[in-house]
Amino acid sequence: MPVTSRQALDTRASSLMLFLCALWGLQQVVLKATAADIAPIMQIALRCGAAAVLLSLWMWWRKERMRVDDGTLRPGLLVASLFAVEFLLLGEGLRHTSAAHAVVFLYTAPIFVALGLHLKLPSERPSSGPVWCFSRCWSRLPAF
Repeated sequence: MPVTSRQALDTRASSLMLFLCALWGLQQVVLKATAADIAPIMQIALRCGAAAVLLSLWMWWRKERMRVDDGTLRPGLLVASLFAVEFLLLGEGLRHTSAAHAVVFLYTAPIFVALGLHLKLPSERPSSGPVWCFSRCWSRLPAF
């Protein structure tokens, strides 16, 4: 269903997003903490395999079919390859840096994408509030 109007985020959506970000941020901490027992890349592979099984079961339950003749196979394989490279680099990066650095690097990328999006789509120009907050927070960070 296409989106026809933009609406402000309510408390429920903001709270859910905050919870998900905290949960996703803990992934790298767990990967790093258990790296002595099982390699981070293996942990990521197991997580992705479990997600694939759960997604397949959900599609089966909803009676959805996976089609390859609708022109989405090549773009889908490209996106899957990019995600695989991202996970490979994340797993290897955790061997050489702290989980905190990995989390900051990984989860600030969408912020930079959102800030740069207005160059491609002028209708997506951010309001002054989030830009001011982001620049204020960024200016307070110590140099690495």
